[in-house]
Amino acid sequence: KLSDGGRLGVREPMRDSEAPVVRPYFVVENVAALLSTIEASGGQIAVPAMELPGEGICAIYLLGGIDHGIWQEI
Repeated sequence: KLSDGGRLGVREPMRDSEAPVVRPYFVVENVAALLSTIEASGGQIAVPAMELPGEGICAIYLLGGIDHGIWQEI
């Protein structure tokens, strides 16, 4: 965590098709509900919701060829 409450993470690719990327994660109230809406709108779930103990729940989806990250604080 950053001093202003933000987050910064560095990690290796989470899937074989992922190229090196800088991806902001948007904080949302409910990752699972948003993923349902994304799929219904034609988005593809690249990394399903997963809990990072003590940190939150994150997921990655693809829409229009662009990776998007979402984060739910717990």
